Amino acid sequence: MRFVDLEVKNFQAVTSAKVDFAPQLNVLFGPNDLGKSTLITALRAALLTPAKSSDGSLFLPWYRDAIPRVVLTFEADDGRFWRVTKEFGESRGSAELLSSKDGKNFSVEAKAREVDEKLRSLLQWGLPEARGRNIPDSFLTNALLAGQSEVETILERSIREDPSDSGKSRLTRALAALAQDPLFKRVLEQAQVELDQFFTSTGRRRGGAKSKFAAVGDAVKSLTDELKVAVEQLDQSAATEALVNSLRGGVEEARRKEREATAMVEAARQAVEASRARVVAEEKVKEARAALAKIDEVVARAKTSADEVKALEAKVANDEAVVKKADEALAQVRQALRSAEEALQRAQSEEGARERELKRATLKSRQSELDAITAKLEPQREKAKASVEAAKQLLAAQADEKKLVAEVKALEAKSVEARSHLELARYVLDYGQWKTAERVAEKAGKAREEAAAFETKAAALVTKIASLEKDLQKRTTALTTALEKLPSIEQTAVFAKLETDRQIIDGRAGGGMSVIVKALDEVRLHTEVDDESPSDEVLKANKERSIDAERKVSLDVGQKVSIEIIAGTKE
Repeated sequence: MRFVDLEVKNFQAVTSAKVDFAPQLNVLFGPNDLGKSTLITALRAALLTPAKSSDGSLFLPWYRDAIPRVVLTFEADDGRFWRVTKEFGESRGSAELLSSKDGKNFSVEAKAREVDEKLRSLLQWGLPEARGRNIPDSFLTNALLAGQSEVETILERSIREDPSDSGKSRLTRALAALAQDPLFKRVLEQAQVELDQFFTSTGRRRGGAKSKFAAVGDAVKSLTDELKVAVEQLDQSAATEALVNSLRGGVEEARRKEREATAMVEAARQAVEASRARVVAEEKVKEARAALAKIDEVVARAKTSADEVKALEAKVANDEAVVKKADEALAQVRQALRSAEEALQRAQSEEGARERELKRATLKSRQSELDAITAKLEPQREKAKASVEAAKQLLAAQADEKKLVAEVKALEAKSVEARSHLELARYVLDYGQWKTAERVAEKAGKAREEAAAFETKAAALVTKIASLEKDLQKRTTALTTALEKLPSIEQTAVFAKLETDRQIIDGRAGGGMSVIVKALDEVRLHTEVDDESPSDEVLKANKERSIDAERKVSLDVGQKVSIEIIAGTKE
Protein backbone atom coordinates (compact mmCIF):
# COMPACT_ATOMS: atom_id res chain seq x y z
CA MET A 1 0.00 0.00 0.00
CA ARG A 2 1.27 3.47 -0.97
CA PHE A 3 -0.25 6.90 -0.33
CA VAL A 4 -0.60 8.98 -3.52
CA ASP A 5 -2.04 12.31 -2.36
CA LEU A 6 -4.00 13.91 0.47
CA GLU A 7 -6.38 16.88 0.23
CA VAL A 8 -7.65 18.59 3.41
CA LYS A 9 -10.20 21.42 3.76
CA ASN A 10 -11.66 23.12 6.85
CA PHE A 11 -9.95 20.60 9.13
CA GLN A 12 -9.06 22.08 12.56
CA ALA A 13 -6.44 24.82 11.95
CA VAL A 14 -5.96 23.90 8.26
CA THR A 15 -8.19 25.84 5.88
CA SER A 16 -6.95 24.14 2.72
CA ALA A 17 -3.92 21.94 1.94
CA LYS A 18 -2.87 19.30 -0.57
CA VAL A 19 0.11 16.92 -0.28
CA ASP A 20 1.45 14.78 -3.14
CA PHE A 21 3.43 11.81 -1.83
CA ALA A 22 6.60 10.51 -3.50
CA PRO A 23 6.98 6.78 -4.29
CA GLN A 24 9.55 6.17 -1.51
CA LEU A 25 10.12 7.81 1.89
CA ASN A 26 8.21 11.05 2.63
CA VAL A 27 9.18 13.43 5.46
CA LEU A 28 6.98 16.26 6.72
CA PHE A 29 9.09 18.96 8.40
CA GLY A 30 8.71 22.61 9.41
CA PRO A 31 8.30 24.87 12.46
CA ASN A 32 5.79 24.23 15.23
CA ASP A 33 2.08 24.95 14.64
CA LEU A 34 2.50 24.60 10.87
CA GLY A 35 -0.09 21.79 10.66
CA LYS A 36 2.08 18.64 10.28
CA SER A 37 0.28 16.73 13.05
CA THR A 38 -3.07 17.94 11.72
CA LEU A 39 -2.33 16.38 8.32
CA ILE A 40 -1.47 13.03 9.97
CA THR A 41 -4.71 13.26 11.98
CA ALA A 42 -6.64 13.91 8.73
CA LEU A 43 -5.01 10.88 7.05
CA ARG A 44 -5.93 8.67 10.02
CA ALA A 45 -9.50 10.06 10.00
CA ALA A 46 -9.89 9.28 6.29
CA LEU A 47 -8.99 5.60 6.84
CA LEU A 48 -10.39 4.87 10.32
CA THR A 49 -12.97 7.42 11.57
CA PRO A 50 -16.61 6.92 10.45
CA ALA A 51 -18.03 10.02 8.80
CA LYS A 52 -20.85 10.37 11.34
CA SER A 53 -18.80 9.53 14.42
CA SER A 54 -19.13 11.87 17.43
CA ASP A 55 -15.34 12.27 17.24
CA GLY A 56 -15.91 14.21 14.04
CA SER A 57 -16.57 17.28 16.22
CA LEU A 58 -12.83 17.23 17.06
CA PHE A 59 -12.09 18.02 13.40
CA LEU A 60 -14.26 21.16 13.15
CA PRO A 61 -12.42 24.21 11.79
CA TRP A 62 -11.19 26.69 14.40
CA TYR A 63 -11.89 29.91 12.52
CA ARG A 64 -15.13 29.30 10.57
CA ASP A 65 -18.36 27.37 10.47
CA ALA A 66 -17.75 24.69 7.84
CA ILE A 67 -17.73 20.92 7.36
CA PRO A 68 -14.34 19.17 7.70
CA ARG A 69 -13.44 17.39 4.44
CA VAL A 70 -10.63 14.90 3.68
CA VAL A 71 -9.81 13.23 0.35
CA LEU A 72 -7.12 10.49 0.36
CA THR A 73 -5.85 8.61 -2.72
CA PHE A 74 -3.77 5.45 -2.21
CA GLU A 75 -2.49 2.50 -4.26
CA ALA A 76 -3.21 -1.03 -3.01
CA ASP A 77 -0.80 -3.96 -3.15
CA ASP A 78 -2.47 -5.21 -6.36
CA GLY A 79 -1.75 -1.88 -8.15
CA ARG A 80 -5.34 -0.64 -8.04
CA PHE A 81 -5.95 3.00 -7.01
CA TRP A 82 -8.52 3.95 -4.39
CA ARG A 83 -9.86 7.38 -3.40
CA VAL A 84 -11.79 7.87 -0.16
CA THR A 85 -13.71 11.11 0.46
CA LYS A 86 -15.19 11.91 3.88
CA GLU A 87 -17.05 14.90 5.31
CA PHE A 88 -17.40 14.67 9.12
CA GLY A 89 -20.48 15.49 11.22
CA GLU A 90 -23.02 13.48 13.21
CA SER A 91 -25.89 14.83 11.10
CA ARG A 92 -24.10 16.06 7.98
CA GLY A 93 -21.40 13.42 7.62
CA SER A 94 -20.91 11.55 4.34
CA ALA A 95 -18.43 9.05 2.85
CA GLU A 96 -17.60 7.82 -0.66
CA LEU A 97 -15.05 5.32 -1.98
CA LEU A 98 -13.89 5.33 -5.62
CA SER A 99 -11.56 2.95 -7.50
CA SER A 100 -9.41 3.21 -10.64
CA LYS A 101 -7.06 1.00 -12.60
CA ASP A 102 -4.96 3.86 -13.98
CA GLY A 103 -5.25 6.43 -11.20
CA LYS A 104 -7.12 8.83 -13.50
CA ASN A 105 -10.58 7.50 -14.22
CA PHE A 106 -12.43 6.62 -10.98
CA SER A 107 -15.74 4.89 -10.44
CA VAL A 108 -17.89 4.60 -7.30
CA GLU A 109 -17.38 1.41 -5.24
CA ALA A 110 -19.14 2.22 -1.94
CA LYS A 111 -20.96 4.94 -0.01
CA ALA A 112 -21.89 5.73 3.60
CA ARG A 113 -21.21 2.87 6.08
CA GLU A 114 -20.09 0.49 3.33
CA VAL A 115 -16.99 2.66 2.85
CA ASP A 116 -15.55 1.73 6.27
CA GLU A 117 -16.25 -1.96 5.76
CA LYS A 118 -14.55 -1.88 2.34
CA LEU A 119 -11.55 -0.04 3.78
CA ARG A 120 -11.27 -2.69 6.54
CA SER A 121 -10.98 -5.44 3.96
CA LEU A 122 -8.53 -3.43 1.83
CA LEU A 123 -6.19 -2.44 4.69
CA GLN A 124 -6.08 -5.86 6.44
CA TRP A 125 -4.84 -4.20 9.66
CA GLY A 126 -6.65 -6.51 12.07
CA LEU A 127 -9.60 -4.12 12.37
CA PRO A 128 -12.90 -5.37 13.83
CA GLU A 129 -16.11 -5.40 11.80
CA ALA A 130 -17.74 -1.95 11.48
CA ARG A 131 -20.26 -1.45 14.28
CA GLY A 132 -22.07 1.83 14.69
CA ARG A 133 -19.96 4.99 14.69
CA ASN A 134 -17.03 3.81 16.86
CA ILE A 135 -13.45 4.25 15.67
CA PRO A 136 -11.82 0.82 15.05
CA ASP A 137 -8.52 0.04 16.77
CA SER A 138 -5.76 -2.55 16.31
CA PHE A 139 -2.04 -3.12 16.79
CA LEU A 140 -1.15 -1.89 13.29
CA THR A 141 -3.30 1.26 13.51
CA ASN A 142 -1.27 2.25 16.58
CA ALA A 143 2.01 1.19 15.01
CA LEU A 144 1.42 2.98 11.68
CA LEU A 145 -0.86 5.93 12.50
CA ALA A 146 -0.43 6.67 16.20
CA GLY A 147 -1.13 10.23 17.31
CA GLN A 148 1.68 12.60 18.28
CA SER A 149 1.12 11.93 21.99
CA GLU A 150 0.38 8.19 21.56
CA VAL A 151 3.65 6.85 20.16
CA GLU A 152 4.40 4.83 23.30
CA THR A 153 1.18 2.84 22.85
CA ILE A 154 3.04 0.58 20.39
CA LEU A 155 4.89 -0.76 23.47
CA GLU A 156 1.65 -1.38 25.34
CA ARG A 157 -0.27 -3.22 22.59
CA SER A 158 0.11 -6.74 21.30
CA ILE A 159 -0.98 -8.05 17.93
CA ARG A 160 -2.48 -11.03 19.78
CA GLU A 161 -5.14 -8.63 21.13
CA ASP A 162 -6.45 -7.80 17.64
CA PRO A 163 -10.06 -8.93 17.08
CA SER A 164 -9.12 -10.10 13.57
CA ASP A 165 -6.19 -12.18 12.27
CA SER A 166 -5.86 -10.06 9.12
CA GLY A 167 -3.23 -7.85 10.75
CA LYS A 168 -1.19 -10.80 11.96
CA SER A 169 -1.35 -12.41 8.48
CA ARG A 170 -0.35 -9.18 6.74
CA LEU A 171 2.56 -8.62 9.15
CA THR A 172 3.68 -12.24 8.72
CA ARG A 173 3.73 -11.88 4.94
CA ALA A 174 5.63 -8.62 5.20
CA LEU A 175 8.24 -10.09 7.57
CA ALA A 176 8.60 -13.16 5.34
CA ALA A 177 9.27 -10.95 2.34
CA LEU A 178 11.60 -8.78 4.39
CA ALA A 179 13.51 -11.82 5.62
CA GLN A 180 14.71 -12.41 2.06
CA ASP A 181 16.43 -9.04 1.98
CA PRO A 182 20.23 -9.39 2.62
CA LEU A 183 20.33 -6.11 4.50
CA PHE A 184 17.59 -7.32 6.83
CA LYS A 185 19.48 -10.55 7.41
CA ARG A 186 22.59 -8.59 8.44
CA VAL A 187 20.55 -6.41 10.75
CA LEU A 188 18.89 -9.47 12.27
CA GLU A 189 22.27 -11.15 12.83
CA GLN A 190 23.64 -8.01 14.47
CA ALA A 191 20.53 -7.79 16.64
CA GLN A 192 21.07 -11.43 17.65
CA VAL A 193 24.66 -10.61 18.65
CA GLU A 194 23.41 -7.74 20.78
CA LEU A 195 20.70 -9.97 22.28
CA ASP A 196 23.26 -12.65 23.18
CA GLN A 197 25.18 -10.07 25.21
CA PHE A 198 22.13 -9.62 27.43
CA PHE A 199 20.52 -13.09 27.50
CA THR A 200 21.55 -16.75 27.50
CA SER A 201 20.32 -19.28 24.95
CA THR A 202 17.57 -20.27 27.38
CA GLY A 203 16.39 -16.66 27.61
CA ARG A 204 17.72 -15.91 31.09
CA ARG A 205 19.55 -12.68 31.79
CA ARG A 206 23.30 -12.99 31.75
CA GLY A 207 24.99 -12.44 35.11
CA GLY A 208 28.55 -11.88 36.22
CA ALA A 209 30.88 -8.89 36.24
CA LYS A 210 30.85 -8.55 32.43
CA SER A 211 27.05 -8.57 32.18
CA LYS A 212 25.48 -5.58 30.48
CA PHE A 213 22.78 -5.65 33.12
CA ALA A 214 25.39 -5.55 35.88
CA ALA A 215 27.11 -2.54 34.29
CA VAL A 216 23.82 -0.73 33.83
CA GLY A 217 22.75 -1.69 37.36
CA ASP A 218 26.03 -0.37 38.79
CA ALA A 219 25.66 2.82 36.79
CA VAL A 220 22.06 3.25 37.96
CA LYS A 221 23.06 2.55 41.56
CA SER A 222 25.96 4.99 41.35
CA LEU A 223 23.76 7.65 39.84
CA THR A 224 21.11 6.94 42.49
CA ASP A 225 23.72 7.38 45.25
CA GLU A 226 24.97 10.59 43.68
CA LEU A 227 21.39 11.82 43.35
CA LYS A 228 20.78 11.01 47.02
CA VAL A 229 23.91 12.93 48.06
CA ALA A 230 22.89 15.84 45.83
CA VAL A 231 19.40 15.87 47.38
CA GLU A 232 20.93 15.83 50.88
CA GLN A 233 23.22 18.71 49.92
CA LEU A 234 20.23 20.53 48.48
CA ASP A 235 18.33 20.03 51.74
CA GLN A 236 21.35 21.29 53.69
CA SER A 237 21.55 24.29 51.38
CA ALA A 238 17.86 24.99 52.00
CA ALA A 239 18.43 24.77 55.77
CA THR A 240 21.43 27.07 55.45
CA GLU A 241 19.39 29.50 53.39
CA ALA A 242 16.66 29.46 56.06
CA LEU A 243 19.31 30.17 58.73
CA VAL A 244 20.71 33.03 56.66
CA ASN A 245 17.21 34.47 56.23
CA SER A 246 16.64 34.15 59.98
CA LEU A 247 19.94 35.93 60.71
CA ARG A 248 19.04 38.64 58.25
CA GLY A 249 15.76 39.06 60.09
CA GLY A 250 17.75 39.47 63.34
CA VAL A 251 19.90 42.11 61.70
CA GLU A 252 16.79 43.96 60.51
CA GLU A 253 15.37 43.79 64.05
CA ALA A 254 18.64 45.17 65.45
CA ARG A 255 18.56 47.98 62.94
CA ARG A 256 14.94 48.73 63.84
CA LYS A 257 15.85 48.96 67.54
CA GLU A 258 18.82 51.12 66.63
CA ARG A 259 16.44 53.48 64.77
CA GLU A 260 14.14 53.55 67.80
CA ALA A 261 17.10 54.32 70.07
CA THR A 262 18.20 57.09 67.70
CA ALA A 263 14.67 58.53 67.81
CA MET A 264 14.74 58.47 71.62
CA VAL A 265 18.14 60.18 71.66
CA GLU A 266 16.78 62.79 69.26
CA ALA A 267 13.77 63.35 71.55
CA ALA A 268 16.11 63.75 74.54
CA ARG A 269 18.26 66.19 72.58
CA GLN A 270 15.18 68.22 71.68
CA ALA A 271 14.13 68.22 75.35
CA VAL A 272 17.59 69.49 76.35
CA GLU A 273 17.39 72.15 73.66
CA ALA A 274 13.94 73.14 74.97
CA SER A 275 15.45 73.44 78.46
CA ARG A 276 18.24 75.59 77.12
CA ALA A 277 15.69 77.71 75.24
CA ARG A 278 13.81 78.13 78.54
CA VAL A 279 16.97 79.40 80.23
CA VAL A 280 17.58 81.81 77.33
CA ALA A 281 13.95 82.94 77.54
CA GLU A 282 14.35 83.64 81.25
CA GLU A 283 17.46 85.72 80.54
CA LYS A 284 15.55 87.64 77.88
CA VAL A 285 12.71 88.21 80.35
CA LYS A 286 15.18 89.60 82.89
CA GLU A 287 16.62 91.90 80.25
CA ALA A 288 13.09 92.97 79.24
CA ARG A 289 12.25 93.70 82.87
CA ALA A 290 15.40 95.84 83.23
CA ALA A 291 14.55 97.68 80.03
CA LEU A 292 11.01 98.12 81.30
CA ALA A 293 12.33 99.68 84.54
CA LYS A 294 14.48 102.05 82.51
CA ILE A 295 11.47 102.86 80.36
CA ASP A 296 9.42 103.59 83.50
CA GLU A 297 12.22 105.87 84.72
CA VAL A 298 12.36 107.67 81.37
CA VAL A 299 8.56 108.04 81.36
CA ALA A 300 8.71 109.55 84.87
CA ARG A 301 11.41 111.96 83.78
CA ALA A 302 9.37 112.76 80.67
CA LYS A 303 6.36 113.55 82.85
CA THR A 304 8.51 115.91 85.02
CA SER A 305 9.94 117.54 81.91
CA ALA A 306 6.39 117.96 80.58
CA ASP A 307 5.44 119.98 83.72
CA GLU A 308 8.54 122.11 83.34
CA VAL A 309 7.79 122.59 79.66
CA LYS A 310 4.27 123.74 80.47
CA ALA A 311 5.67 126.34 82.94
CA LEU A 312 8.22 127.44 80.36
CA GLU A 313 5.47 127.67 77.74
CA ALA A 314 3.46 129.99 80.02
CA LYS A 315 6.54 132.10 80.76
CA VAL A 316 7.44 132.19 77.08
CA ALA A 317 3.91 133.35 76.28
CA ASN A 318 4.25 136.24 78.81
CA ASP A 319 7.73 137.13 77.54
CA GLU A 320 6.48 137.06 73.98
CA ALA A 321 3.70 139.52 74.95
CA VAL A 322 6.25 141.84 76.62
CA VAL A 323 8.58 141.57 73.62
CA LYS A 324 5.64 142.27 71.34
CA LYS A 325 4.78 145.38 73.33
CA ALA A 326 8.46 146.48 73.31
CA ASP A 327 8.64 145.92 69.59
CA GLU A 328 5.50 147.97 69.13
CA ALA A 329 6.94 150.74 71.33
CA LEU A 330 10.24 150.59 69.49
CA ALA A 331 8.37 150.82 66.22
CA GLN A 332 6.52 153.86 67.51
CA VAL A 333 9.82 155.44 68.67
CA ARG A 334 11.41 154.80 65.32
CA GLN A 335 8.36 156.26 63.60
CA ALA A 336 8.55 159.31 65.85
CA LEU A 337 12.27 159.62 65.14
CA ARG A 338 11.60 159.51 61.42
CA SER A 339 8.89 162.13 61.89
CA ALA A 340 11.31 164.25 63.95
CA GLU A 341 13.97 163.99 61.35
CA GLU A 342 11.48 165.07 58.75
CA ALA A 343 10.43 167.94 60.95
CA LEU A 344 14.06 168.81 61.48
CA GLN A 345 14.57 169.01 57.81
CA ARG A 346 11.59 171.26 57.52
CA ALA A 347 12.77 173.43 60.36
CA GLN A 348 16.20 174.39 59.13
CA SER A 349 15.57 177.92 59.87
CA GLU A 350 16.99 179.76 62.77
CA GLU A 351 13.55 180.39 64.18
CA GLY A 352 13.14 176.70 64.82
CA ALA A 353 16.62 176.04 66.12
CA ARG A 354 15.65 176.36 69.69
CA GLU A 355 12.54 174.35 69.13
CA ARG A 356 14.60 171.69 67.39
CA GLU A 357 17.11 171.67 70.15
CA LEU A 358 14.31 171.31 72.63
CA LYS A 359 12.71 168.50 70.64
CA ARG A 360 16.16 166.86 70.13
CA ALA A 361 16.72 166.97 73.86
CA THR A 362 13.24 165.58 74.36
CA LEU A 363 13.85 162.90 71.78
CA LYS A 364 17.22 162.03 73.21
CA SER A 365 15.64 161.79 76.60
CA ARG A 366 12.93 159.64 75.08
CA GLN A 367 15.56 157.60 73.28
CA SER A 368 17.51 157.21 76.47
CA GLU A 369 14.36 155.97 78.16
CA LEU A 370 13.74 153.59 75.26
CA ASP A 371 17.35 152.42 75.38
CA ALA A 372 16.94 151.88 79.09
CA ILE A 373 13.71 150.03 78.46
CA THR A 374 15.42 148.04 75.65
CA ALA A 375 18.32 147.27 77.91
CA LYS A 376 15.87 146.11 80.54
CA LEU A 377 13.96 144.03 77.98
CA GLU A 378 17.13 142.50 76.41
CA PRO A 379 17.55 139.86 79.18
CA GLN A 380 13.89 139.06 78.89
CA ARG A 381 14.35 138.76 75.12
CA GLU A 382 17.28 136.46 75.64
CA LYS A 383 15.18 134.46 78.07
CA ALA A 384 12.38 134.40 75.50
CA LYS A 385 14.82 133.10 72.86
CA ALA A 386 16.02 130.52 75.37
CA SER A 387 12.40 129.62 76.08
CA VAL A 388 11.71 129.25 72.35
CA GLU A 389 14.79 127.03 72.02
CA ALA A 390 13.62 125.09 75.04
CA ALA A 391 10.19 124.78 73.42
CA LYS A 392 11.84 123.38 70.27
CA GLN A 393 13.81 120.95 72.40
CA LEU A 394 10.58 120.11 74.18
CA LEU A 395 8.90 119.35 70.84
CA ALA A 396 11.88 117.13 69.87
CA ALA A 397 11.69 115.54 73.30
CA GLN A 398 7.98 114.94 72.76
CA ALA A 399 8.75 113.28 69.37
CA ASP A 400 11.43 111.19 71.07
CA GLU A 401 8.93 110.46 73.81
CA LYS A 402 6.43 109.19 71.22
CA LYS A 403 9.13 106.95 69.68
CA LEU A 404 10.16 105.85 73.14
CA VAL A 405 6.53 105.13 74.04
CA ALA A 406 6.18 103.05 70.81
CA GLU A 407 9.35 101.18 71.69
CA VAL A 408 8.09 100.78 75.24
CA LYS A 409 4.82 99.34 73.88
CA ALA A 410 6.75 96.98 71.62
CA LEU A 411 8.94 95.97 74.55
CA GLU A 412 5.85 95.58 76.67
CA ALA A 413 4.33 93.30 73.96
CA LYS A 414 7.56 91.34 73.82
CA SER A 415 7.60 91.29 77.57
CA VAL A 416 4.03 89.95 77.59
CA GLU A 417 4.97 87.32 75.00
CA ALA A 418 8.07 86.48 76.95
CA ARG A 419 6.01 86.25 80.11
CA SER A 420 3.52 83.94 78.31
CA HIS A 421 6.39 81.77 77.05
CA LEU A 422 7.86 81.83 80.51
CA GLU A 423 4.55 80.85 82.03
CA LEU A 424 4.15 78.13 79.39
CA ALA A 425 7.63 76.87 80.14
CA ARG A 426 6.79 76.92 83.81
CA TYR A 427 3.57 75.04 83.14
CA VAL A 428 5.51 72.50 81.06
CA LEU A 429 8.01 72.14 83.86
CA ASP A 430 5.16 71.96 86.37
CA TYR A 431 3.65 69.04 84.46
CA GLY A 432 6.86 67.08 84.72
CA GLN A 433 8.29 67.49 81.24
CA TRP A 434 11.73 67.96 82.64
CA LYS A 435 11.54 64.67 84.46
CA THR A 436 10.23 63.10 81.25
CA ALA A 437 13.22 64.53 79.42
CA GLU A 438 15.49 63.05 82.06
CA ARG A 439 13.78 59.69 81.70
CA VAL A 440 14.08 59.96 77.90
CA ALA A 441 17.75 60.80 78.28
CA GLU A 442 18.16 57.81 80.56
CA LYS A 443 16.31 55.60 78.05
CA ALA A 444 18.42 57.07 75.28
CA GLY A 445 21.52 56.04 77.19
CA LYS A 446 20.16 52.53 77.57
CA ALA A 447 19.13 52.56 73.93
CA ARG A 448 22.67 53.55 72.98
CA GLU A 449 23.98 50.65 75.02
CA GLU A 450 21.44 48.29 73.43
CA ALA A 451 22.26 49.69 70.00
CA ALA A 452 25.94 49.12 70.67
CA ALA A 453 25.15 45.57 71.78
CA PHE A 454 22.97 45.05 68.70
CA GLU A 455 25.71 46.48 66.50
CA THR A 456 28.17 44.03 68.04
CA LYS A 457 25.69 41.20 67.57
CA ALA A 458 24.89 42.40 64.07
CA ALA A 459 28.58 42.50 63.22
CA ALA A 460 28.90 38.94 64.51
CA LEU A 461 25.82 37.95 62.51
CA VAL A 462 27.19 39.62 59.39
CA THR A 463 30.46 37.74 59.87
CA LYS A 464 28.54 34.51 60.37
CA ILE A 465 26.36 35.26 57.35
CA ALA A 466 29.46 35.89 55.26
CA SER A 467 30.87 32.58 56.46
CA LEU A 468 27.57 30.82 55.74
CA GLU A 469 27.40 32.44 52.31
CA LYS A 470 30.92 31.16 51.55
CA ASP A 471 29.87 27.72 52.81
CA LEU A 472 26.68 27.97 50.75
CA GLN A 473 28.70 28.95 47.70
CA LYS A 474 31.01 25.95 48.23
CA ARG A 475 28.01 23.64 48.65
CA THR A 476 26.33 25.17 45.63
CA THR A 477 29.49 24.57 43.61
CA ALA A 478 29.67 21.00 44.90
CA LEU A 479 25.96 20.52 44.14
CA THR A 480 26.43 21.93 40.65
CA THR A 481 29.37 19.57 40.11
CA ALA A 482 27.29 16.66 41.41
CA LEU A 483 24.37 17.62 39.19
CA GLU A 484 26.70 17.83 36.21
CA LYS A 485 27.75 14.26 36.94
CA LEU A 486 24.12 13.13 36.95
CA PRO A 487 22.76 11.75 33.70
CA SER A 488 21.07 14.18 31.37
CA ILE A 489 17.38 13.98 30.55
CA GLU A 490 18.24 12.17 27.33
CA GLN A 491 20.47 9.67 29.18
CA THR A 492 17.79 9.12 31.82
CA ALA A 493 15.26 8.52 29.05
CA VAL A 494 17.66 6.00 27.48
CA PHE A 495 18.03 4.19 30.84
CA ALA A 496 14.26 4.21 31.33
CA LYS A 497 13.76 2.94 27.78
CA LEU A 498 16.38 0.26 28.36
CA GLU A 499 14.67 -0.83 31.57
CA THR A 500 11.29 -0.83 29.81
CA ASP A 501 12.72 -2.87 26.93
CA ARG A 502 14.22 -5.30 29.42
CA GLN A 503 10.89 -5.72 31.21
CA ILE A 504 9.05 -6.17 27.89
CA ILE A 505 11.58 -8.73 26.67
CA ASP A 506 11.41 -10.56 29.98
CA GLY A 507 7.63 -10.57 29.89
CA ARG A 508 7.22 -11.50 26.22
CA ALA A 509 10.01 -14.05 25.92
CA GLY A 510 9.70 -15.53 29.40
CA GLY A 511 13.44 -14.88 29.73
CA GLY A 512 13.59 -14.95 33.53
CA MET A 513 13.20 -12.42 36.30
CA SER A 514 14.91 -11.04 39.36
CA VAL A 515 13.09 -10.47 42.67
CA ILE A 516 14.59 -8.37 45.47
CA VAL A 517 13.19 -8.81 48.99
CA LYS A 518 14.10 -6.20 51.61
CA ALA A 519 13.17 -6.85 55.26
CA LEU A 520 12.06 -3.88 57.33
CA ASP A 521 12.29 -6.09 60.42
CA GLU A 522 13.76 -9.54 61.11
CA VAL A 523 11.58 -12.14 59.39
CA ARG A 524 11.65 -15.83 58.39
CA LEU A 525 11.59 -16.33 54.61
CA HIS A 526 10.62 -19.56 52.77
CA THR A 527 11.64 -19.50 49.08
CA GLU A 528 10.82 -21.80 46.11
CA VAL A 529 12.46 -20.99 42.74
CA ASP A 530 11.16 -22.75 39.59
CA ASP A 531 11.60 -26.50 40.16
CA GLU A 532 14.54 -26.19 42.56
CA SER A 533 14.48 -27.33 46.16
CA PRO A 534 12.91 -24.84 48.61
CA SER A 535 15.06 -22.95 51.12
CA ASP A 536 14.40 -21.36 54.51
CA GLU A 537 16.32 -18.54 56.08
CA VAL A 538 16.02 -15.67 58.56
CA LEU A 539 16.36 -12.28 56.89
CA LYS A 540 17.80 -9.61 59.17
CA ALA A 541 16.34 -6.11 59.42
CA ASN A 542 17.30 -3.76 56.52
CA LYS A 543 18.94 -6.66 54.65
CA GLU A 544 18.20 -7.56 51.03
CA ARG A 545 17.87 -10.92 49.27
CA SER A 546 18.07 -11.13 45.47
CA ILE A 547 16.32 -14.11 43.85
CA ASP A 548 16.78 -15.01 40.14
CA ALA A 549 14.33 -17.31 38.35
CA GLU A 550 13.17 -18.21 34.87
CA ARG A 551 9.44 -18.55 35.36
CA LYS A 552 8.23 -18.76 38.94
CA VAL A 553 9.10 -17.57 42.45
CA SER A 554 7.06 -18.50 45.56
CA LEU A 555 7.64 -16.68 48.86
CA ASP A 556 6.26 -17.31 52.35
CA VAL A 557 7.01 -14.32 54.55
CA GLY A 558 6.86 -14.97 58.31
CA GLN A 559 4.14 -17.61 57.85
CA LYS A 560 1.71 -14.73 57.38
CA VAL A 561 1.97 -13.77 53.72
CA SER A 562 2.35 -16.06 50.69
CA ILE A 563 3.46 -14.50 47.35
CA GLU A 564 3.69 -16.24 43.96
CA ILE A 565 5.30 -14.46 40.97
CA ILE A 566 5.08 -15.91 37.42
CA ALA A 567 6.96 -14.32 34.49
CA GLY A 568 6.11 -14.36 30.79
CA THR A 569 2.84 -15.38 29.11
CA LYS A 570 1.04 -18.70 28.66
CA GLU A 571 2.27 -19.01 25.07
